[in-house]
Amino acid sequence: MKRVKGTRVDGDIIPGPKKPDPRIDPELLRQLAHAEANREALEAVFVLSPQDGPPPAPDRVEEMTRELVDRAQQACGQAVEDLSIFSHLGSFVTRAEPRLIRHLLEQPEIGSASANASPMR
Repeated sequence: MKRVKGTRVDGDIIPGPKKPDPRIDPELLRQLAHAEANREALEAVFVLSPQDGPPPAPDRVEEMTRELVDRAQQACGQAVEDLSIFSHLGSFVTRAEPRLIRHLLEQPEIGSASANASPMR
């Protein structure tokens, strides 16, 4: 019997390929993989997601970002190398090790993320 991913065979479900997260820029994922392989830091731009309501006010963006980054640093045992907060845009850019960037990507406050550098060639 031929097994097809994502179908039921003999009571088992064979998982299909994981769908890419539409919130994350594919170029960022590529750069993350490269940075992990080469053990180097990278930069990423994060846009905060409004939690049940309008986008946060600029002063709240600053507070949310610092809480989010502090939480990620503690969880990973690493510090960001650089952090710039764009309060009026509801976003921030950081330079950090891949593990910390991946941790930030998993946080519910993140609405989207993209690479801060042009595609590598």
